[in-house]
Amino acid sequence: MPRESEARTGELWGMRHGPVTDAVRGRLYGRLDVPLHPAGREQMRRAARDFLRLRQALYGAERLPVRVVSSPLARCRESASHVLAVLRAAGEEVLAPLVDEALVELALGRWEGLCKEDIRRDFSAEWAARGADLARVAPPGGESFQDVQRRALAAVRRLRAVHSGECLLLVSHAGVIRSLMAHALALPLTEVLRLPLPPAAVVRLERA
Repeated sequence: MPRESEARTGELWGMRHGPVTDAVRGRLYGRLDVPLHPAGREQMRRAARDFLRLRQALYGAERLPVRVVSSPLARCRESASHVLAVLRAAGEEVLAPLVDEALVELALGRWEGLCKEDIRRDFSAEWAARGADLARVAPPGGESFQDVQRRALAAVRRLRAVHSGECLLLVSHAGVIRSLMAHALALPLTEVLRLPLPPAAVVRLERA
């Protein structure tokens, strides 16, 4: 059971958006504003129910009010709307949701919309360089995982300062949440893609 002092200062959770439309299957979509797949709606409702069960097991009646904070991209905003509907229907104390630009997905620059085979062919040197140093090397015109982690941690510090004593649920993307998971687990960013995070997954981010 979490310590009383920990529960008072706040909680931090991450939830990845649901699966996206088949139109980008097999492609790296990054910040492209692709919509949620229809099947993703129920997956997000299920993720919200999982979140409720986890918090009930951890905190019981001492649960803090929940504030959902979403990436501005449509797939996250829609995912957040399904989560909010479940939380409200369950009688959870839910605060006004927020959209935060700092939770947007890792920018893939010139690689966005391309499949891996095209990238390996047309950007072979850049692909190899990023594979050799995943933490610091960015795609052409994009961000590295180090950039994303720095941005995400700054957002978490800002949100926690303004919303102390709340449970913050970040509805965001694989790149953002994995970078926060790596920080929480004290893992190097070279290992970030090894962290399991399927669509609609929910995780605690206690050290972020």
